[in-house]
Amino acid sequence: PDNFSAAFHSRLVSYIRDRGTRLKTLNLTGIWMDSKDAHHLKRALPSLSRLVTLVIPYIADDEMLGAIARCLTQLSYLDIHGSKRITPEGLCALSGSVSPTSLCCSLQHLDIGGAGSE
Repeated sequence: PDNFSAAFHSRLVSYIRDRGTRLKTLNLTGIWMDSKDAHHLKRALPSLSRLVTLVIPYIADDEMLGAIARCLTQLSYLDIHGSKRITPEGLCALSGSVSPTSLCCSLQHLDIGGAGSE
């Protein structure tokens, strides 16, 4: 666990959503979000459409992968290592095999690493 409070995470996600429209890289390594903050991050993804690199270890789930596939069509590097709520179906959303997305054409590097522990 990190040393930041839940209030910090909430403000961080709000800041990313409101001011991150020009971001090309977002790295949340070391940020341990609860499911509520992760949900708000999912909702912020449409405002981050210019991202090329996204590093969200231990945060992603299938719903977030679907949102990433729909919203982050310029993404070339995605690191979701340690995420324990990912299934093969979620990974299929990234590949475009469920519904075609342009993400499947731009994504060049995917790090799924090992699943996190309960």
